[in-house]
Amino acid sequence: MSAPQWPVFLLDGNDVVVVAEPSVVQRELEPFLLDQPVEFYDALGRPLRLTVEREGRTLLVRRERMHLEVASDAVQGQRLRSALTRYLQASGRVVPEESGLLAFTTAAATLIRPSK
Repeated sequence: MSAPQWPVFLLDGNDVVVVAEPSVVQRELEPFLLDQPVEFYDALGRPLRLTVEREGRTLLVRRERMHLEVASDAVQGQRLRSALTRYLQASGRVVPEESGLLAFTTAAATLIRPSK
């Protein structure tokens, strides 16, 4: 499978989390998400799968490395656009007017998670 187009979006019910880059996956996502009814999409609207590599133990700590990979090339752009639009409207933010999905998702990510 191909690599995700960043940013990536975690949809958890009505909540949206922006995963801006690959390093954020390891820092901010947790392995318990594997068992949760959440959805991941890349900026192109492709569904993603969270995978966890177990790297053994170091002292008493289990080391796990998480990755997001494209689960299917079946683009679900309308699903992603609708979820982002609902989230932005509910949080009182302006919805981007970009017609192309990549431009829309990139603009939405900036609104949801502004650069620091």
